[in-house]
Amino acid sequence: MQTPRIDGFADFEELGRSSLVAGYRAKRGNKSWVVEVLLTDHERAVQEFYRTSTLATRLTHPGMPPIQAMGRSEGKPFRVREYVEGRPVSALFGEGPLPQERLLTTARALASVLDALHRRSHIHAELGPHGLRVDSAGQTRFLDPGRAWPVGRPLPEPNKMLSLAYQAPENEAGTPARPESDVYSLGACLIALATGRPAKEREGLAKADLSHLSPALRVLLKSMILLPPAERPSSFTVHQCFQQL
Repeated sequence: MQTPRIDGFADFEELGRSSLVAGYRAKRGNKSWVVEVLLTDHERAVQEFYRTSTLATRLTHPGMPPIQAMGRSEGKPFRVREYVEGRPVSALFGEGPLPQERLLTTARALASVLDALHRRSHIHAELGPHGLRVDSAGQTRFLDPGRAWPVGRPLPEPNKMLSLAYQAPENEAGTPARPESDVYSLGACLIALATGRPAKEREGLAKADLSHLSPALRVLLKSMILLPPAERPSSFTVHQCFQQL
């Protein structure tokens, strides 16, 4: 696809693309924005693109950049959101194990966004370091609502480009979407940050060395990655616990 042409935006720079969406950094005035363009005309993909965009607009949470505009460029649907200055969360792995206080600050911010999304009866479904960014103020934020999949609706085929280590074992095509799966993914991300190493396999998460953390925090993180979904705490409970620790 050629660089999009959208009134008011200039200096497009491609950030990356998936099989469905291409993302660009663009300037409007002296501010940077992210412009995401859908690459397919498939009716269902178009519907999902607008659905997730609308949900992100309604969420209005400081931990996730809202969608500022939607439209079409040369017949292709596009959406515009704030560009988050900073660096990807994966860059933190080079700093070694995250100290407890910084880990808690990160956990509180992310759990708050998940709780807000789950209250709207949707799940993220693609939570992992790839979709998180540390902004210029040091706050960790979601880049987007993921698949924003309705709770109870059968899940689509998982994104094969994402690491399975961060995905709940029950997240398979055709199984009903459930909030506990996001709790697992959040727990996996936080354990990886606590150890200073990216998650490689699910089995290694349960054996991770978290001895530098308080006993209460260790128990909470390990409870988030329990294999039976029903045994994991809810995102509301997780958020409340992180707030109190």
